[in-house]
Amino acid sequence: MDWINRLASEATSARKLIDRLDQAVLAKAFRGELVPQDPNDEPASVLLERIKTGRGAAPKAKRDRRAHEA
Repeated sequence: MDWINRLASEATSARKLIDRLDQAVLAKAFRGELVPQDPNDEPASVLLERIKTGRGAAPKAKRDRRAHEA
């Protein structure tokens, strides 16, 4: 019975550690610390502006209303 209680206690501790690990990994990701940064990469603001410009220039797809009427 002691073995089962110890196992349950270790499982509870592991769950708490996993929650903290998830938070730590996300924090590192948002700080850009998960992988080495390439100084030759463009800044995110430039990339987002390029995507926004590209979406504005692309023709909008037309929807087929007949497919939704069924």
